Amino acid sequence: MNRFEPQPTLLLQQGTLPPPPSVQAPAGTTETGADPAGGTGGPAPSPWGSPLILFGLLFLFMWFFVIRPERRRQKERTAMLGALGKGDEVVTNGGMIGTIARMDERVVVLKVDDNVRLKFDRNSIARVASPKQAKTEDEG
Repeated sequence: MNRFEPQPTLLLQQGTLPPPPSVQAPAGTTETGADPAGGTGGPAPSPWGSPLILFGLLFLFMWFFVIRPERRRQKERTAMLGALGKGDEVVTNGGMIGTIARMDERVVVLKVDDNVRLKFDRNSIARVASPKQAKTEDEG
């Protein structure tokens, strides 16, 4: 800025600052900002409606593809663990295969070989390989 030009703050204090340039309205609108065809000139409404509808659709998607199948698997697992019995051949989560020799509420004793019995938590049973396939002579 040249030192001989008047500074804007000085002109503002003196009240001689020219008014700012006016903003031109877009073509096709009136001075009030409304569209001459009667529209509001705002954005078009969303075809999906309110965000509440989107949240409802998201919840339905989660229910049918995540929550419902998981509940079904959980019920099947609970039924499988409840139906376990002495003599069932089972597979543990670690891959150990054995026959149930004894069980109580929380512990299952698996016979994995002639003289080898291992204790497992009941929840560690992954699946039943074959139900009551073979009874052993020294169960109990």
